[in-house]
Amino acid sequence: MNSLNKIYQFLFYALVFVIPYEDDVRAVPNLLLIALTILLPFAEKKLIFKIRNNNIYLYTFFFVIVIGLTSFMSSSFSNDIYVIMKLLLIFTILILSIPIKQKEGMMIAFVLSLILANLISLLGLGMHILESRTFEIPTGNEINDILFVERLYSGILNCLGIAFSFKLMALNNRLKKAMIANVIFSLFMIFLVVSRMAMLLSLIICFIKIFSFTSRKKALMLTGFGIVVLTVFLVLNQNFYKRFLYNSNEVNLFEKIKAWEPRFVIWSCGYENAVSAENKFLIGNGFLQTQQSLNNCYKNYINKKKKLNYFLNRRFNSHNQYLDLFLSKGIVGLSLFLGLIFLLFKQNKKDSDLLSVLLVLVFYMLIENVFHRQIGVYLTGLIIVVLGLHNREIEKLNE
Repeated sequence: MNSLNKIYQFLFYALVFVIPYEDDVRAVPNLLLIALTILLPFAEKKLIFKIRNNNIYLYTFFFVIVIGLTSFMSSSFSNDIYVIMKLLLIFTILILSIPIKQKEGMMIAFVLSLILANLISLLGLGMHILESRTFEIPTGNEINDILFVERLYSGILNCLGIAFSFKLMALNNRLKKAMIANVIFSLFMIFLVVSRMAMLLSLIICFIKIFSFTSRKKALMLTGFGIVVLTVFLVLNQNFYKRFLYNSNEVNLFEKIKAWEPRFVIWSCGYENAVSAENKFLIGNGFLQTQQSLNNCYKNYINKKKKLNYFLNRRFNSHNQYLDLFLSKGIVGLSLFLGLIFLLFKQNKKDSDLLSVLLVLVFYMLIENVFHRQIGVYLTGLIIVVLGLHNREIEKLNE
């Protein structure tokens, strides 16, 4: 590897490293993208050939192009450009990753970044406990201000870090102890702040690893031990009850969810728009028009003025990437994206660790519109890069 390739690799690993901090240092990843784009033609002489021979990358580009074309067809391109540009960023990351020969280093960079981010969050939580003199973890915007990134994305990052750690253990036995320690640390952070989807997903990933790589007897023993530890942790963690059972005056849990969970209203409005006669089933209504339709639904659905103003000021999107694609880009956009998920599954179906990486993307798109957030598209791009390796490249990593 010559000096230029080493510099290029360092810059790309730096880009991966800053992903968790993207909201705070947005200029840094932008500068890294510019530098990598300038160096790309010199770092990779067979760029076009490698793009043409990677079906995942070609399909991703096709998906982005079709999204743009549907916007032209529905006369919403100027309104949709903010999302289309983010989708193009995903393809840019894929192209920029081509000269990187060692994907293991990419995952290590992400895990190291996550460890630092979790330490920052732990320090913030410690300072909050000292100031408030209580172990009660705050909710809403207050917890998001304390963590290095808002709770939802903290959960995504930690789940992805767990999946990467398991893959790194398989690739490099020397990293085994360090990766086990990181898995434990990430699980601790997920359950400490009670990131609900992350709690479920992290357990699924761990169970997949345990039952895939250990004997049945050992797997059952580890599962039993894990359940005991988890039960004790949850019993002692009062924040768990507040997050799952909601601290309010409503009589039953369902009424509490209706009153306190924004997604109950959001998904109800999303369904109402999906079955509306005004919805363009084939090519959708465009991203901006979908948001306006949701806002109109909120006005009809929510009676309390304070709650309505909260929804309108926050401009809550559909909080489900699949629903968002269907409403905005119709069955064409949704089908193409599901096709990408299928291709990623098909290429990695024999590797349970990489399937866990894919699982992070699939699960979180159930509760978040990742294409509407810069950090979301960075993470999507990173996941596709890791999963988009040709089988022969994966075999080389395992040698």
